[in-house]
Amino acid sequence: MTLSGTHGSFQGWRTRLAVRTRLRRWWRRRDPKRRGLPRLLVNGFPKSGTHLLRRTIDLLPGMASDNVWLPPRLAVLGGKGAVLAEAERLFKSIQPGEYAVGHVRYGREMAELLERQGFRAILILRDPRDVAVSWAIHIAARPEHKYHQHFTDVLQTDEERLMASIVGVQAVGRRPLANIGRRLQNYLPWLHVTYNFTTRFERLVGPQGGGRAEDQLVEIEGIARHLGMNLSSEQIAGMASRLFGQGATFRQGRIGSWKERFNEEHKAAFKRVAGEQLVELGYEPDLDW
Repeated sequence: MTLSGTHGSFQGWRTRLAVRTRLRRWWRRRDPKRRGLPRLLVNGFPKSGTHLLRRTIDLLPGMASDNVWLPPRLAVLGGKGAVLAEAERLFKSIQPGEYAVGHVRYGREMAELLERQGFRAILILRDPRDVAVSWAIHIAARPEHKYHQHFTDVLQTDEERLMASIVGVQAVGRRPLANIGRRLQNYLPWLHVTYNFTTRFERLVGPQGGGRAEDQLVEIEGIARHLGMNLSSEQIAGMASRLFGQGATFRQGRIGSWKERFNEEHKAAFKRVAGEQLVELGYEPDLDW
């Protein structure tokens, strides 16, 4: 087959997929039972388990996604000016029982926009030390990532990459990568937004990821209740059995992997740049770890 023939076939496949997607959306939106479901923002601090949270929402009765990811310019800037107008148009396209996904930093304008449009939000967080480990591995493994070249050409060892994930880097030709404490701080105000529910990776991942089955069941029930759903214990247990190991960027999904990766220099650096947030989130009682 020629290259042009291959391209034509691919374009035809994409066109058919787009048509099927529109038809599914049209048919789904005709269901009157969906009118009582919420419109939702699925949000996560990067590498905290956003795909795990998406999987949870997908398993809830009636909820569906057309894979609407907020573009980085909307998520990063928090919603100002033209960016806010673009976000408003996108959110208006989300119907009851549907959700958008993003790594959305808190911004007052964005938060007020979601509230005006009657959205609910769910934010997932994770032990920032595990996030730092996952972030370093993720960047090094993905050639398309904007910091990949720096993490593979300039940084020569896994220890150096983990340190960069903690304290940040100044990569040539790229915006600086802030330290993990500053990156995390952009998300913490969501914890105090009334229409937001904050879940934790450690409670949602379940026994296969090193968590507890009891915590997972309680967390699923809490998420469902936040969305106005009363699930039976059988429904919750069925969801829990299907959660683990889903998602294109899902790696090992284990709790406490930082203990195998951090040396004393990593610990000292982390305490300096993100120790305050670690204690605030309850992952440690103090800095003596």
